[in-house]
Amino acid sequence: PGTSGNLTWTGAFNPGPNAIAATGTSVAAVDISTVAGANAALSAVDAALLDLVIVGAGPAGMAAAIAAKQRGLRHVVLERAALVNSLLHYPTDMVFFTTPDLMEIGGLPFVSPHEKPTRQEALKYYRRVVDAFDLQIAFEEKVLSVGAEADAVQDGERLFEIETRSAEEPALLE
Repeated sequence: PGTSGNLTWTGAFNPGPNAIAATGTSVAAVDISTVAGANAALSAVDAALLDLVIVGAGPAGMAAAIAAKQRGLRHVVLERAALVNSLLHYPTDMVFFTTPDLMEIGGLPFVSPHEKPTRQEALKYYRRVVDAFDLQIAFEEKVLSVGAEADAVQDGERLFEIETRSAEEPALLE
């Protein structure tokens, strides 16, 4: 089902053997057939049930997407703004209080000439992660709500609904 001006996705949740430990906020098995084409990353997703929807394209969301891809799970990442959006807003001359190897995800080396990486190095590294793993991320897709549908079951699995709004869509006045 859809609502005017917003996207609504409905799907089933199956916390079976394919479920992975989520490092970001996630919901499993969502049918996006009603919204495929609304966003380039969503268009690339098969319009069938997804095994996983990951909310947020920060380091945790990207790590969850990499793990899902390695396990062959059908998934999509929804991001309301830019890749690693919080890092984007850090001071431009900021230096992390950790080492590059502790910021690595997916086994992709984070090489820095400094003992502590800079904000700019981190932004470049995480863009490289997206490219290296060919992560499909739906940018400017704000998640408005996630919830189980009352008494809704499909093939023995509970149905969930995720409501989003694309940045291109005007917000509805109430």
